[in-house]
Amino acid sequence: MADFAGRRAGFRGANIIASPLVSAVAHGAAPPWRLAPGRPRRYTVIGLFFLSTVICYIDRVNVSVAIIPMARDLGYSPATQGLVLSAFFWGYIVSQLAGGWMADRFGGKAVLGFGVACWSLATLITPLGAAVSFPFLLGARVLLGIGEGVNFPAIHSLAARWAPARERSRALALSYTGIFLGTIAALLGSPPLILRYGWPAVFYVSGALGALWLTAWALKGGNGPEDARGISAAELDLIVSDRPSLARPQSIPWAAILRERAVWAIVLAHVCNNWGFYILLLWLPTYLHRALHVPVERVGQYSLIPWAATFVVGNFAGWLSDWMLACGLPVTAVRKIMQTAGFALGAIPLFFLPGITNPALALSLVTVSACCGAMSLAAFGVKPSRCRAALCRSSDGHFQYRGDRARDHWGGGHWLHPGCYRFLQRDILSHRRHLSARPGGLSGMGQRRAEVVSIRRI
Repeated sequence: MADFAGRRAGFRGANIIASPLVSAVAHGAAPPWRLAPGRPRRYTVIGLFFLSTVICYIDRVNVSVAIIPMARDLGYSPATQGLVLSAFFWGYIVSQLAGGWMADRFGGKAVLGFGVACWSLATLITPLGAAVSFPFLLGARVLLGIGEGVNFPAIHSLAARWAPARERSRALALSYTGIFLGTIAALLGSPPLILRYGWPAVFYVSGALGALWLTAWALKGGNGPEDARGISAAELDLIVSDRPSLARPQSIPWAAILRERAVWAIVLAHVCNNWGFYILLLWLPTYLHRALHVPVERVGQYSLIPWAATFVVGNFAGWLSDWMLACGLPVTAVRKIMQTAGFALGAIPLFFLPGITNPALALSLVTVSACCGAMSLAAFGVKPSRCRAALCRSSDGHFQYRGDRARDHWGGGHWLHPGCYRFLQRDILSHRRHLSARPGGLSGMGQRRAEVVSIRRI
């Protein structure tokens, strides 16, 4: 027990060599996660940040249904509705830029808890804002965006600490599929609440879910396995022996990062994905109601079909990605396969959609396209977890602006994704130290290759 306590004290900021437990596994012993009694502690944390994403999207999507009766009761024009729907992203882009840094600086537990508390409060005061004034309503929507903007940066920071490399695709794919489950819950639950209690009830129920989650997070959440209660020695060894060093870097090589083609490939993939994703997320109920004449009471049932399918496909893509890696395919090849298949196959149905007037056929095309797009979550959605916070903050922040252009016209983009620059820089610094120890040191092209090699391997 004393040896275990000593190891825990030395983990933070240290490079971990494979532990005896991991070495034993390599020689045919039972995997360490089978040595730990009960459910692994990391599963509880991963499950909770999956639920935070579910609640995040319940609070984000409920307005896409509620806006129909809100517009009728409050006399909102289509342009005004667009302002209400897009105001969320004014706050979202701001906290995206700070979220990754905050998670690494103050810990993912505190930052994620702050985000959920902030967006839950904003959700609860939305009906009040609509009653008081239109600027008040827009302010509540901006506050919602500020809270939700830190969700994914904090989750990537937590996943980097809690999930072994062999499980990271599944952990993050599960978190991302919370998008679809939360969307389903909002689309399925909002119409009955509106019809029975009025549209304000949607926001009160959604906000209350966040309060319940915060209670569970305070009791069971944790910044990392070293600080967690109830984790076994076997599980702790498994996690820390299969992750990079978590030492904080001294500087960030922004010039090398921004010159790297692989970085811009992730950026472009994220922008393209979110352009279509947010149009579908925010405007599908209105499209069904106005263009295809689906009644309000059935809008939620129709709208949830694409998201139910993408929930299944998104999780399957994570497992498929890990299986291909286990079969020996290079990481880059796996990510390219998933990204290319997702975008190429997802684009085809959209070419036929504008001429469709039958609701069932239109929904079938939308569902096929959305499912294909979900496959890319195992590509651009996983890559940033290997490089972490600041670079990823840029993904969900700076180029979020490009996706906003779609939302301004229709109702979407991210940039690289939350939690990125810390890992990326640690890889770069690690390569620098390695090359400095070799004859010739670090100069010229050697330094350039040291700065970009880890990006290319993402």
